[in-house]
Amino acid sequence: MSELYAQMKQSVLDGEAEDAAALAQQGLDAGLAAVEILDLGFVKGIEEVGDLFARGEFFLPELVQGPRR
Repeated sequence: MSELYAQMKQSVLDGEAEDAAALAQQGLDAGLAAVEILDLGFVKGIEEVGDLFARGEFFLPELVQGPRR
């Protein structure tokens, strides 16, 4: 499951909402609790985005524009 959580985190970092939704459904289908999906997957990505923003490596336009290509 750690790989699935890593993919969830990365989907947040990449701003990929559709991927995030699919990964969340995959976790639910695998029997994971929603709180675990959030805490161990998506919140880790949110925390890293916050850290990157605090260090000046992410900027507000990048955060709101969505996926970076």
